[in-house]
Amino acid sequence: MSESLNVAPRTALILKVDTLGDLVVFAPVLRALRAAWPDTRLAVVIRRAYVDLAPWLADGVDWLPTTLDPFAQGPEVDAGETVRLREAVQRLDPQVVVAATSRRNWLEAALGAAAPAARRLALGAEQEDEFFATRLRVALGISATQVFAERLPIAAGEADWRNNFAVVDALLGRLVERTPPALMVPAAAQAEAAEILRGLGLRPGNYVACAAAGFANVRLKTWPAERFGAVLRRLRERHGIPALLVGNPGEAAHLEAVRAAAGEAAVWIGGEGQLGRLAALLGQAKLYLGNDTGAMHLAAALGVPVTA
Repeated sequence: MSESLNVAPRTALILKVDTLGDLVVFAPVLRALRAAWPDTRLAVVIRRAYVDLAPWLADGVDWLPTTLDPFAQGPEVDAGETVRLREAVQRLDPQVVVAATSRRNWLEAALGAAAPAARRLALGAEQEDEFFATRLRVALGISATQVFAERLPIAAGEADWRNNFAVVDALLGRLVERTPPALMVPAAAQAEAAEILRGLGLRPGNYVACAAAGFANVRLKTWPAERFGAVLRRLRERHGIPALLVGNPGEAAHLEAVRAAAGEAAVWIGGEGQLGRLAALLGQAKLYLGNDTGAMHLAAALGVPVTA
């Protein structure tokens, strides 16, 4: 190991090029490390789409955004972006590198290999994707299996946010308290959400936020539109709770099908850079109904009752 467990590193690099939900449930780890290492430069590589929400997750973090999706793209797709990130890692010269994405991927290996003198840890004992690993060897001459010598085991059946704390335990050399994901919406974002709700004829605290799509990554997880519509209709007719359907432009047609099945519902479509608005709208809901998506994890972290 390049650093004693009892000595805070000058710079620590966390690789978290995962989905929004995975990033939300990882936030307690970043806060724990920030508290334990107040003078450490803590840098986190994330997908660029989540940059606007990132400051809500943890204070005092250098967010390093990337357009790469290592689960959908290989190392040869955008060689320039890969080079840019590897050079950024070399300039950081981290003493610790943690691969914290839920599935091993070529980008973690490519960036970890750019810091050969660092202590390099990987959360979970999953095997590398052999397809991407082969492409990584061809494109960059890197063997994915040799980058992260330390593997941090996770408990089967345990909640992801709890398993994530294996990172903190390993880096600090002691067991730490497990704190669940929790977010707070800034006052300015709350006011903006309230204005949006007024325009839609809704009142804060008196609607169900429904993310009925969210099928960009795994369409199989999407409940049928007519079933969402039936539940929303029942909530409105029996309990007097109106619905707010939320999604992005690519999901508009599906949300329109849900609205038709529900008979009546407001719709909010958010574009790029509007995750903060989405979170604020979720946070002012009476309850959340939706698929297993990033919106679900946001709602739960905001303290909203969730059915998903």
